[in-house]
Amino acid sequence: MTAENDLDGCLRRLVSEIASNIAPTAELVQSQAQSSLAIWPKSKVLTASVKLAKEFRTHGKFGRLKATVVLGISCLDEVFSTRAERDGIFLFDGKQAIVFGEAFGLGDRADFDLVAVPADR
Repeated sequence: MTAENDLDGCLRRLVSEIASNIAPTAELVQSQAQSSLAIWPKSKVLTASVKLAKEFRTHGKFGRLKATVVLGISCLDEVFSTRAERDGIFLFDGKQAIVFGEAFGLGDRADFDLVAVPADR
């Protein structure tokens, strides 16, 4: 098993924990991630997180996508949201946009400029 596979598995476990939490806070996510992700460079965590977010977006797993976005923004700040935006993670068409908005609790009137900004920043 390579280090990248270990990182992918670690991120998937964290995403599952976050997705199962009703209302994860940035502090909770950071504390969960800090001990688990500390052994990898932030650049590797960024790349693996964006790759995972792309996978969840492609397969319509918007709850897990939301958890990945929360994890990425909580741990990597604007670096994650900028990279995710550049890689098209937040681009959706028609029904996908509605489902994604509902996953973020925004309904079909989602303002995606608000999605990528944590409340405490």
